Amino acid sequence: MQTLLNLNLGHLTPLRPLAISGHADPATIAAIEEFQRRVVGTASPDGRVDPGGRTLAQLGAVEPSPAVTPRDAHPASPVGGGGPGFFKSATPLGTHPELDVGSSPQPLGHAGFQPAVHVHPTPSPAASVADQPSRGAQVDQEIEDLDLSETAKDAAYQLKRKHPAVKFTSGRRNTQDQARAMASNVVLNRTWIEETYVRSQARDACQKWVDEHQDKHKQHEIAVGLEGVLDRFTAGQLAHLSKHLSGEAFDVQPVEEDGDEIKRTLRALTDAAGKRGHAGARFLEREGGLVRWHAQF
Repeated sequence: MQTLLNLNLGHLTPLRPLAISGHADPATIAAIEEFQRRVVGTASPDGRVDPGGRTLAQLGAVEPSPAVTPRDAHPASPVGGGGPGFFKSATPLGTHPELDVGSSPQPLGHAGFQPAVHVHPTPSPAASVADQPSRGAQVDQEIEDLDLSETAKDAAYQLKRKHPAVKFTSGRRNTQDQARAMASNVVLNRTWIEETYVRSQARDACQKWVDEHQDKHKQHEIAVGLEGVLDRFTAGQLAHLSKHLSGEAFDVQPVEEDGDEIKRTLRALTDAAGKRGHAGARFLEREGGLVRWHAQF
């Protein structure tokens, strides 16, 4: 199953290649659930692969996608949307800069999946990011589909024009998207929520639900529970949890090739937004101890 999942990895971006261990570990179960959700079309994934079942049939039938290969994946990029690369960060960051202490690396939000289409030409190396117009004549539908705020969208176009191979993994989220994103990390770290987000009513309520439901281990079970918690809060209250919920953030797939240049561009874009008065604009390489390239505006 692990080998088949790795062959289908392009359909599961940003999941990292699984270790071929022969054991049904949490990362493998999370990958199966993602495959069931995205490829099989299962409304409530169960993480099972049964003889003669739809999941096994689809695993053997789907042509491996070239979207992501082990060569492309960052060695510490997330497994099952979460993954290894844990480290203890002193201070969680959120939407309020006055509550934030220190500098990167520190934790923030999470990523879902939205691939990007390579549309814009690469600008001249002599031109700085800030000097480039925000959008060209062509429309990048994948960026448009991220449903970002104007500031974040402009930054996404600039990033894509300078680095055409960049892959966006998340943009604006509704409460269902946010719950699924958090659940993919909670299955790997039960305290991920409190380690990732600045303290707020929504954060504390979500972590409390996880703490009180120790019997819930499957990603889809956790996602359903967290969605119920999030739906009790207003849009204003949710804005204190994640800027993804307001469309003011996007995530990018971590890569090794040209990774330093991409990160420099992301920092320049968030720094420029901060200078224009967007409080809390920043780029982070990790969130909750997990590798995730997150830019918020």
